[in-house]
Amino acid sequence: FAALRGFGEEVSRTPFAAMYGRERSPHRGAGSRKTLAGTMIGAAPQAARADVPDWLQDLFPGQAGASLPTAVAKPLEVPQGLVNQLQMNNEEMLKSVAAETGAQLILRQDTRNFGYSLVLFSGSSAATNTAKERLQAKLGLTKSASIIKSVDLLSRNSTAFAALRPHVATISAKYQMMPIQLLAPAVVGAPFQAKIGPGPLSTVSMVESALRRQLRE
Repeated sequence: FAALRGFGEEVSRTPFAAMYGRERSPHRGAGSRKTLAGTMIGAAPQAARADVPDWLQDLFPGQAGASLPTAVAKPLEVPQGLVNQLQMNNEEMLKSVAAETGAQLILRQDTRNFGYSLVLFSGSSAATNTAKERLQAKLGLTKSASIIKSVDLLSRNSTAFAALRPHVATISAKYQMMPIQLLAPAVVGAPFQAKIGPGPLSTVSMVESALRRQLRE
């Protein structure tokens, strides 16, 4: 046991980079930067903060010796049904918000099994709060946004469509009693449709995903 304890103490004193034969690069270019959790969107500062642990420096970069920001926008919870909008076209939405505001954004999906992912913000208080507001507006996560959406369910199978009807009430109750109306094809050969809303864009999008998922099953 003494030998094993000595080995453990020696390993604990060994730098992580030395154990794996690589060192952390002190300089990184501007733009998107890969992390274990996702991609940091936005311009990279010149140096990492000295008062931030090494494993967090990818998420909170800044000038050496600077203190952590106290008024940075809180992480934004994004329903998992809307995450594909953030990932479309090589994360175009995140990049556009970062370019408009000067903030840095990163999408983390560690919580996706709970039905949502997080967008983290880094930068000045003004930049991060503006970035959060714009991202909320683009995703339809603001309280004032309310829409009615008609969607093609991409199914011409009347049996599958009939099997979907018993699940509509359950799906509606799960998403804040969202109004859902199933519509027969307008013309022969056209796909079945669903009319969803009125309600927040984010909730409408999640209901649409739930209907399509149930129809596939």
